[in-house]
Amino acid sequence: IVLKPESLQLVLAEATSETVYSCMLLSTSGQLISCAGERMGEDLVSAIVASVWKTYEKGDPSSALQSIFVDCEEGVIACALVLPNWIVCMVAEKTTPLGMLKIKLDALRAHLAGPLAPVFAFQQGQKR
Repeated sequence: IVLKPESLQLVLAEATSETVYSCMLLSTSGQLISCAGERMGEDLVSAIVASVWKTYEKGDPSSALQSIFVDCEEGVIACALVLPNWIVCMVAEKTTPLGMLKIKLDALRAHLAGPLAPVFAFQQGQKR
């Protein structure tokens, strides 16, 4: 199974706009897998997102957390679980309507889930 970074980056870039600065795919451990859009400390953002995600999952392991929106001083970070252990993340300006951001986030998650499922399954098989 081969994950083509260029293709993944193109898909993430399609979700960026005037109000969505950056899109990232990261692991729940905080490892940045791919990023498109403005470079704005994506390693720091992925570490923060992973930390927040783990904190919420530990709080109620039965909750099946699917998405998180973090209101920051300079914008909004929207995150959604694509597959177990993989999160898609968008960094948008504060004025971006949250409903529109959620629609974009859900569409990107759905678009990535199918093509990434075999890669995830392969990774899981390698861990056994």
